[in-house]
Amino acid sequence: MNSRSKEWWGTRRLFDNPTRRRGGPKTRALLELDGKPAGYAIYWVKQDWAGGSSKGVVSILEAIAPTPEAARELWRWLLDFDWTSEFATDLLPLDHELFMLLAERGACGSRSTRVCGFA
Repeated sequence: MNSRSKEWWGTRRLFDNPTRRRGGPKTRALLELDGKPAGYAIYWVKQDWAGGSSKGVVSILEAIAPTPEAARELWRWLLDFDWTSEFATDLLPLDHELFMLLAERGACGSRSTRVCGFA
């Protein structure tokens, strides 16, 4: 992965412009395995209801983990939000680790990822 400057982080990933939000404020999570940092995620959560059912969306901007174990645990945590019916990601390559973790790969759409469960 390319290195990122402090300015890049501040203006490209961590800056939270309220007019460009996909729900609530941009949130960051740090995954720890055995007490050590093992990955991170940046995402938004938008809670919504329609017809008595949850239509909440978790929009995942970035989820990075250096090992398969860390990736599995990070995605498991991200996809376990309560009252959520959709998980959206942008620009994932066809060989992205997420697709290898899904029990039903056909459940993923081309514009957003709707996830049923892990393999």
